Amino acid sequence: MAETLIRRALPRILVIDDDEGVRATLEIMLQEAGLDVLMARDGNQGLDLFLANPVDLVITDMQMPLKSGTQTISEIRRKDPRVPIIAMSGGSLTAKGDLLTAACKNGADRIIEKPFDYDDLSALVRDLLSGRTGASGGVAVGERNTAGGR
Repeated sequence: MAETLIRRALPRILVIDDDEGVRATLEIMLQEAGLDVLMARDGNQGLDLFLANPVDLVITDMQMPLKSGTQTISEIRRKDPRVPIIAMSGGSLTAKGDLLTAACKNGADRIIEKPFDYDDLSALVRDLLSGRTGASGGVAVGERNTAGGR
């Protein structure tokens, strides 16, 4: 019981990405930053974990099988409009830009391009967990229009 209470005292991050290498890297990075991490291999598993576990922040890939990042973000937003979401995408510049723009339109708070720098993603996570607004400096990041939001 005490272990459960201690673990929940840490901010909990849900990472959704179909790339096992990306998931493993993010898991190590976030755990080393003192965060509790849940991992999902696709949008369906991510939504299941989101519904079963309280989370403080979601990081999701945009291009995944079964359920796209756009669909995943929309469903998470319907369940909890307040949870911060970071959308990430790699691939060609055009496709990446289109996907990340769609992420913002569907409710992502911030976007980041793959490959990303550890410090840039860490700054985004810190900013969103602390409730600060505005994009972190020096990173290819966007911010969701939250008119009337949080």
